[in-house]
Amino acid sequence: MTAFIVDEVIRRINCSAIVAEQSRDIVDLNRLPRVSDPISMMAMSEYWQRVNDILKYLGIVRGLILDRPYLQVSVHGMQDQQNIDINICTRNGRLAKPDVIEYIVETLRVGGGFRVGVDEVFRGSEVLEHLRYGNQIPKFKGVTGYGDGYNIVAIEIASWLRNVQTLKFRKLIESLADVITGFNEKFVQ
Repeated sequence: MTAFIVDEVIRRINCSAIVAEQSRDIVDLNRLPRVSDPISMMAMSEYWQRVNDILKYLGIVRGLILDRPYLQVSVHGMQDQQNIDINICTRNGRLAKPDVIEYIVETLRVGGGFRVGVDEVFRGSEVLEHLRYGNQIPKFKGVTGYGDGYNIVAIEIASWLRNVQTLKFRKLIESLADVITGFNEKFVQ
């Protein structure tokens, strides 16, 4: 269902996206690849390459240096929570600048009317942190990330909200699209 959500956002604002086509049970792009598992190593390498391809296509990266701020939104599903509709995963603020995180939360909370938590259900993955910081993380020795201009958050969406039949589903799509277009208006000069 998250692939459908991403497809709907793409249709609405014509943005770039990477959609995992394998089940998490086969290859989990949210987990560090196991060196002993060549399939997960290959999948992760391909994922990182596709991210770089998108940045090159947009013309905003020279080597691994960004010309302007960038936002990657990683869409995931979570089980229903008592007090949260959407959880923003930031690895305790390491995945995005504080003002970007605050902007995303406010856009979803005020614009969408959703109950939003930050790092309450899940914190986010080291895989995402790699894209930002690279070799500053010991497990990624020798790999350079895109730096502070690369903002990435995982957005975990409650099961009930991912249901196309709910009245809030269209509002979810609209709000996610607003997060992306609003980021470009607010943070990209």
